Amino acid sequence: MSNKVIKDVFPFSKASHVLWKIGKYIVIFIVAWIILFKFILYWLSLGLKVLANGEVLQSIINIINQVIGVFLPFQIPQAQGAADGFHHWVNHMKDLNTISYVIIALGIVAILYIGTIILRHHNREQAPFINDMEAKLLKRRLKFALGADDDNLYDEDEKRVRKVEQAARRRIRLMRVYIHTRKEQGETVPSKQYTVKVLQPANTKVDDILNRLLRKMPKSLGKATNGVTFGDQEQTNDYRWYKYKGITEAKEKKARSVKKQEKSASPPQQNDDNGESAVSAYKGLQFDPTFPLELFVDRTEKIAEQTEAANTFAERMQQRISEFLISTEKNVTHQSTHVGNASVQYKYRVPFSKNQDSEKLSKYIETGLSDALEVGGIIVQGGSGIIRITLPLKEKDKYDYNIDIDVKSMIEQVTFKEETDMILGITPERKIIHLPLATAPHLLLAGATGSGKSVNIQQMLITQMVHTKPDMLKILIVDPKKTDFAFYEDLPYMLANPIQNMDDAMDAVTYLTILMHERTTMIKSAGAREIYGYNKWAEKNDKEKLPFIVLVIDEYAQLMQMHKEVEEPIKELAQMARATGIHLIIGTQTPRANIITGQVKANIPMRVAMKVSGVTESGIILDQTGAERLKKHGDMLIKGGDDVVERAQGAFISDEEITRIFDYIKEHYDKPVFRDYKAVVARHKGEESDEMYETGKTPNSTSLSVNQNRMKPTPNKSKSTQKSIVGTTKVSNPMKVFRERARKRQLKEEQVNQEVGEQRIGAKYNPPQKETEKQEKPKKKQMDMDFFLGKK
Repeated sequence: MSNKVIKDVFPFSKASHVLWKIGKYIVIFIVAWIILFKFILYWLSLGLKVLANGEVLQSIINIINQVIGVFLPFQIPQAQGAADGFHHWVNHMKDLNTISYVIIALGIVAILYIGTIILRHHNREQAPFINDMEAKLLKRRLKFALGADDDNLYDEDEKRVRKVEQAARRRIRLMRVYIHTRKEQGETVPSKQYTVKVLQPANTKVDDILNRLLRKMPKSLGKATNGVTFGDQEQTNDYRWYKYKGITEAKEKKARSVKKQEKSASPPQQNDDNGESAVSAYKGLQFDPTFPLELFVDRTEKIAEQTEAANTFAERMQQRISEFLISTEKNVTHQSTHVGNASVQYKYRVPFSKNQDSEKLSKYIETGLSDALEVGGIIVQGGSGIIRITLPLKEKDKYDYNIDIDVKSMIEQVTFKEETDMILGITPERKIIHLPLATAPHLLLAGATGSGKSVNIQQMLITQMVHTKPDMLKILIVDPKKTDFAFYEDLPYMLANPIQNMDDAMDAVTYLTILMHERTTMIKSAGAREIYGYNKWAEKNDKEKLPFIVLVIDEYAQLMQMHKEVEEPIKELAQMARATGIHLIIGTQTPRANIITGQVKANIPMRVAMKVSGVTESGIILDQTGAERLKKHGDMLIKGGDDVVERAQGAFISDEEITRIFDYIKEHYDKPVFRDYKAVVARHKGEESDEMYETGKTPNSTSLSVNQNRMKPTPNKSKSTQKSIVGTTKVSNPMKVFRERARKRQLKEEQVNQEVGEQRIGAKYNPPQKETEKQEKPKKKQMDMDFFLGKK
């Protein structure tokens, strides 16, 4: 089947129509030939033969011959001979062998026509022959409805119709009607498209009369097609045809070969695992699960009951939506309904109109539909001639038709391709939105209290763990609320236990920048460009692979309030950490402009917005409104790098399920050994201070908090004659710079030890002098540090 299908273009449709017309004329010719020679002329020849054998006709011929013989030598032959000759000729012509070439031509045309029908099926068109027959019937109905049938030769006063009106009616009789059914990509059901074309007259008077006759064409089309909505009159690009288009939802029809293939498909194989392995090989999974999927709660029966109730609710609300659209004279056609887990989506197609398009129409519908249905959280989106109305399945205490998400089934349907692949949610069309975080390569998540932000982060992390072992995935969590991620203590996936102190969180973020540069050096030394290339090199050379690292900040605003300087390492990680396998999931309850700055947003194109407090917050996180109308508990809008916004529902994983999963992981994998990241950062800062003392220059690698204080002179110090250091500062040089500094410091210490070694052995040095040196050196160092820190 062809994958590239151009919308509104139906290959081989015109060819099949031309072949059908040729075949029709050939059939008419053959039928006319048979009627003429087998019936009319045959019986006429028999009559003449009987008449010729009679004496009366022969007597008449003899009398005529006598008269003619006086003037001419010509004589009329005997009647019996002429009748016999004519009868013989008719018998010869009525034999079908005389038109064998015509019959062969008809067979060739029929074969070609069947071939075009097959090719139309091949190009995803459904029931083309039935649609063609329906189009001919529709054309006949339209001619009668518009008063242009062959019988309509006179007007109401029985007066002859003028020639110009005859010409206009002739245009209607010669109109072209096409019906095509095809399932477009992304549609759950096929759509049936109607196209009616009327040739535009060159004469202005005829054109005026034609437009008068076509004034009620959309209404006539709606009646003739049992309620299909047609748009206003269009014109083709060459201005030769008037065109009317309509579309409706059709029942899906499958070819017999497809039905036979589905029927004969082998049933799913049973799992023969007898409990010998804790993690079984699940049918359909493309990976070996880290933990058994049976640890998730089985909600099958409950989901079946909820689904039935939600479908009934969706049908009831569809009727009310249709009544609202009709009452407001909105010209739309219902195309499909998709019942999701937390919302139901109604898709309507908007016909062409000069005065409306789907984007403008969606705004008008959204403002009135919430009041008409008395339901909040309705989101209407428009584009490409489609309107999507998303209605929540729960409205406070008024009703609740939400459908639980079966996490086990959801995971089984996904093909995970990379270590960081994770699930974000399920759309109303039941499409599972998942992606490798490494391709994002970072994610920004915003949601007010109760929106389900932390729960959704749990879902993302657990769906990463299910297909990635702890040796290839490490997680670092900043948890200011101190409760949501308590389960992650001593989990083998952790780079460190959840960080609850914001000072430690600042060190953790700084540590990741140091680690990023360490990894950059390792990747370059392996001749690779990113972590994937390095891990391939490590596998070939029997080296340890680099695991992917996911930094989760559950409340970025709180970290920013205590350490505003954290924005610089976050920005650096967002810009540079992707190649080294370090990725960010930044969550916040308050997506304000002073919290999520433009520099951070620019480097994190993947956004997830849950219920926020207002349109301002929605605009900051999504660059558009809509998130303020979402419901709580996992309702979200997802915006990827392509700027397409989708509504989805996140899965809820209970504390009991998380406990069982994490207990299993802790039991079957080694306990993690945490690196002292605070010591690494302290040593890193200490080396910077040593460089300042030794060189008297601004370090190439410095603490961000030190740099920020240096660049912010206070009003009291603004009048000082001392000048603060001005210039660009590079953050966090590679480890080779740190090793070089340590080597120089060690050489200097050895030189000092050699100079004072003899005095220490003899114990005859001057104590006051040494005490003075001890006092003077730190004082000089402190003065130099104060100078470089901008305190003098």
